[in-house]
Amino acid sequence: MFLFVTSLHEVREVGSAKEMLKEIWGLEQKESLTVVLLLWHWWLERNRIREGERRDLAGLIYIIRAQAVEFLNLATKLNSSPNGNRKKWSRPAGDVLRINSDGAFNPATRKGGWDFVIRDSQGTVIHAGAGAIPNALNALHVEVLKTSPSAEFHTAISKDATSSQENDSTVS
Repeated sequence: MFLFVTSLHEVREVGSAKEMLKEIWGLEQKESLTVVLLLWHWWLERNRIREGERRDLAGLIYIIRAQAVEFLNLATKLNSSPNGNRKKWSRPAGDVLRINSDGAFNPATRKGGWDFVIRDSQGTVIHAGAGAIPNALNALHVEVLKTSPSAEFHTAISKDATSSQENDSTVS
C-alpha cells in the first residue's frame, strides 16, 4: 500500500482534518478504504489499551487487510446487482402526473411501511404521503398495499389527468 505521506512531519503540515480527508478520498479506492479502516482500528485499539486489553500487531494488520478486501468485494457485488443500478427520476412528457411509490417490510417485527410522491411534468410535487402497515404478512403484502393510497389520492384529484406509476419492486 502506498501512503500519501512518508513521515510524521508531513502529517503535521496538513492544515486541517478536512484537508486530510481530501487527501484520503483522493487515493485509489482500496488505499482509501485501508486508511479509513486503519484509523478506525487505531481508535478501537486505543480504547482497548485504556481498558487493559491489547491485540498483537500482526493480528491487527490481518484484520484491517481482511476487512478492506471484504468491503471491496461487497461493494463490487452491490454495484453489479440490479438494485445497485437504480434509475434516476425523470420528468414525464406532456401533461402527465408521475407517481413514485415504495414499501418496506421488517420480517422480525412483521411491520411494514409505504410512501409515495406525485409529481407533474415540471417536477413539482403535487402530493406526497407515507404510512405504516402494523400487521404485514410479508414483503409482497406491503408491495400490494403501498399502491392503494397513491392511487386513491390520484383518483380524487385528477379524474382527467394521465399518470404513470413507477415502482422499484423486485418482489414476484
